[in-house]
Amino acid sequence: MSKKILFIVTDLGIGGLEMYLLRFLSFSNGRIKANILSKSGKVGELDNKFSNINTTLIHEKISYFPSLSWIKIYRLFKKNKYDGIVDFTGTISAPMIFIAWLCKIDKRIVFYRNSKYTFSSTFLRRFYIKICIFINLKLSTKILSNSNTAFINFFNNPNNNSFKIIKNGIPYKSSKNYNKKDIYAKYKIPENSFLVGHIGRFVKQKNHEFIIRIAGNLLSDYENMFFLFCGKNVERNLKSNEVYKKYASRFIFIDSVEDIYELHQILSCFIFPSSFEGHPNVLLECINSKVPVLTSNIDSIKEHLPKFMSSVLLDLHNENSFTDKIIKYYNSEFDYNLEEASNWSRNEFDCNKCFEEFILELI
Repeated sequence: MSKKILFIVTDLGIGGLEMYLLRFLSFSNGRIKANILSKSGKVGELDNKFSNINTTLIHEKISYFPSLSWIKIYRLFKKNKYDGIVDFTGTISAPMIFIAWLCKIDKRIVFYRNSKYTFSSTFLRRFYIKICIFINLKLSTKILSNSNTAFINFFNNPNNNSFKIIKNGIPYKSSKNYNKKDIYAKYKIPENSFLVGHIGRFVKQKNHEFIIRIAGNLLSDYENMFFLFCGKNVERNLKSNEVYKKYASRFIFIDSVEDIYELHQILSCFIFPSSFEGHPNVLLECINSKVPVLTSNIDSIKEHLPKFMSSVLLDLHNENSFTDKIIKYYNSEFDYNLEEASNWSRNEFDCNKCFEEFILELI
């Protein structure tokens, strides 16, 4: 009999966590009866996709503090008799974990998807976080993360059986499934272009303005070079930038795509200068597709790459290193083997292996 599991997210907008969960539930193939609670109360762009795989969606705005919303969740838990809950919101999972404990739900799992807090620190927030961590440590049955860096930052590198790292499963799609000529035409990009790409919604840690500065160093000297950004709200936030105004025709903006692997077929290289990450899905997807990559040398990315790719890890304080690396790629000078990297990534983040490891925590 399949286990009834409630997965708790902020919402089902387009993002790394949401795509991970969609892939995971598709993989689970009926072994889990999935419900998803969107605790922002908002409908997301991916709601229909989750509904199409027989997932029950619940939208309920949940307060950070005791309120009527907590009573509604208590009644929801009691009515549905879940075998387990998984809250993907990290430390602030505590209210859901507490209510699940009151309802005697067997599996109460906290899953960290980021490697550091994204909000500014205040006295009240620090106090609230301490209470949440105490509740999660006492009342959760498992604390999961997709990176060791998260455990180091949030829990000072714990070492007991309550903590476990589960890597994301990263799909592979062969280039034989695509027609590059059609993709160039679809996005109105010249076929002889050298296309530098980035994938990610506009948030501070993704460092979009850093990429724009790199573009400013290159576009005057390389007339067939273009920069492609795929992500929500990126164009809106960059169109006032002076580099963009000067070279507007050399930038391509895409809010979202149905199949991200389609873009890989036309990328000449992928730049990923994040200031922090949880699990760098989009980077690993590009590596799978044999797209040359360059990225920041932060711990949460370093731990997910093999030593033979250390040359792609660059210092964010040295913009010239990013510029120079792109020039090398432009001249077809690669300091790691793209085929070897793809094979390594496909084995390390094999979907069957990684998703099965997560399922075993639930059933």
